[in-house]
Amino acid sequence: MSRSPLVLLSVMMVAVLIAACSRVPKGVLPPDKMADVMTDIHKGDAVVEVNSRAYRSDSLKSVLRQSILAKHNIDQTTLDSSIVWYTHNIDLYVEVYDKILENLDKELADARVTSAISGKSPQARRQAIDGDSVDLWPGAAAARFTSGSASEFLNFYLTSDRGWESGDAYHLTTAAKGLVGESPRTIVVEYTDGTIDYISDNQRGDGIHTTHLYLNPDKRASRVYGSIRVSPSAGQTVFLDSISLVRTRRPENAIIPLRGQSSLKPIR
Repeated sequence: MSRSPLVLLSVMMVAVLIAACSRVPKGVLPPDKMADVMTDIHKGDAVVEVNSRAYRSDSLKSVLRQSILAKHNIDQTTLDSSIVWYTHNIDLYVEVYDKILENLDKELADARVTSAISGKSPQARRQAIDGDSVDLWPGAAAARFTSGSASEFLNFYLTSDRGWESGDAYHLTTAAKGLVGESPRTIVVEYTDGTIDYISDNQRGDGIHTTHLYLNPDKRASRVYGSIRVSPSAGQTVFLDSISLVRTRRPENAIIPLRGQSSLKPIR
C-alpha cells in the first residue's frame, strides 16, 4: 500500500523533531526553546537596566523574571538546569548563542525600521527616556568572538542631546564567558572646550565587569565614545553578554571618584 507524499513528509518532520529533542537529556530545554527563553530574559534585563528606579526591589525583578518563565511554560529549576547543561556542552551552547544573537539582531533591525518610520533612531528614543538612569548601548546586548571574527572591536559613539547633563556618569558593563586573558575597554568624553577625559581598563577572565567614567560637572560634554576589544586565540570562542552602557545622574553634592581616569588638554 503506497503512502501519500503528505504522510511521508509528516513522518519525516516528526523524526526530525525527535532527533532534535534527543540531543538534550530530560529536564533540559531543547536548543530552539532555550534560545527563545534566553532572548526574552536578555530583553527583560534590558528593561530593568533602563528602568532601574522602577525595579529597585528584588521582588519586582522576580515578578518580571517569573512572567518570562510563565510565558514559556517553564520554571526556574528547569532554566537553571538547562544553563548548567549547555555550559558543559559547548557545541550546542554555541548553537543556542548564535540563535540568541540572531533573535536580538532581528528585533534590533525591526526597531530600526520602526524608527525610520517614526523619524527617530533607537538611540534617540532611548536618550529621551525620563529618569536618572538609561541604557544607551547602541548595539545588540550580546556578541560572539572567534579568532576568525571580522572585527575584534565593539565600538560606540554618542553625541550630545537635550538629555545630557554636566556631571553625568557612564558605566560600561559586560558579562564574559570563555575569556582567557584580558579584554581592554575604553570610554572617552570630549568637552566643548576641547579637553578630554578618559578611562581604560581590562576585564580579566569570565564574569561581570564594569568600567566607570565620571564627567566633569564644571564642563559640558559634546560626545562620548569608546570600544571593547576581544582577541580570542585560535580555537577559542568568547561570548559577551548583558552588554550595557548606562548613564546615571550625579547626586547633588556628591564626591566623584576619579580613580583611574586621565585627562588631555587640546593642542594649541
